[in-house]
Amino acid sequence: VMGTPVTFTITVRNNGNINVSDVKIHFPLPVGFTFIGFSATSGAYDNSTGLWGNIDTIQPGGSAVLTVTAIVGRVDPDKMMQILILLDGSGSIRKQDLDIIRNGFVSAIGNESIFPQDGYVELTLILFGGNAGQQTCKVVLNPTVVTNETIDSVLSTLNTITTMPGFASTSCGFLLGCDTVTASSIFTQANRHMVLLITDGKASLICNIDGDYEADSPQGMSPLVAAVVARDYLIDEFGMNPMDDEIDVLAVHITDGSTYSWFKNEVVWPQPGYFAPPFHAELPLQGFVCNATDWDQFPNVFKNIMTNVLNRVKINANIVQASASDPKKVNNNDGVYIVAQSS
Repeated sequence: VMGTPVTFTITVRNNGNINVSDVKIHFPLPVGFTFIGFSATSGAYDNSTGLWGNIDTIQPGGSAVLTVTAIVGRVDPDKMMQILILLDGSGSIRKQDLDIIRNGFVSAIGNESIFPQDGYVELTLILFGGNAGQQTCKVVLNPTVVTNETIDSVLSTLNTITTMPGFASTSCGFLLGCDTVTASSIFTQANRHMVLLITDGKASLICNIDGDYEADSPQGMSPLVAAVVARDYLIDEFGMNPMDDEIDVLAVHITDGSTYSWFKNEVVWPQPGYFAPPFHAELPLQGFVCNATDWDQFPNVFKNIMTNVLNRVKINANIVQASASDPKKVNNNDGVYIVAQSS
């Protein structure tokens, strides 16, 4: 909770078979956190540089522990974030469901304590659904950086969402979403990217990577495979990084276990996927599937997802110097996300 103390414990362990000396760890507190103090079993921590050094030689199987205490503050994102929402607007979505969807978007995205309006987040929304031989997706909200100046226009546009009667053309949504976001004037693979697929069922139409976003004949490929191929295209084009980026699913009114398994094991990214809540805090990230048993639950589930994704604070600790290092570089750094709350 903002304004209260939080304690971070960093342990560096020697898993090898030789002594390790001259170890330095970089552990910078996020901007906005107020440093209180530290304790260490060895060495000293300099908050101004984020360096923990002068650590005694660590013998095989041994370790050293640093504890840092700070006050939680409001933290601005450390990089631009581009959010892509892929909304299933196919024939199974009723008019009353659509009203709930609109209200859920407006309620969460219009709430500045949940969805920042300070220019750090760009939002894009794609609607998909249709029939074979037709264009089966469209851009509802072009990439828009959300600010106090643009928020009214964003909310007004979200209130215009309609349906696209027909079948779930999930692959078309991924492809159009990818091409729309990468065409944004602020796009770079260095940005943080989050894709949220909102749907009430499995993919049921195929869209090839041919630029027309129309449903295509199967030609030996199932709609489920086509959706994953399109997802992989997006991952490659975005240059997605498991330390920053994710593809998640908000599944609504689904009772078929195989559909949930497909979302968790094939669609979300990074793998392995998991069911949320609770939301995992460990890095690297894992894609998640959230469940709303019906559309009435959608606003609350969507709000919880946005709260988690947009209010994370990334905490990293990295070994920056040592007489010997682990050949598996992933073992030389670690990190978690925490979510700062106002109350």
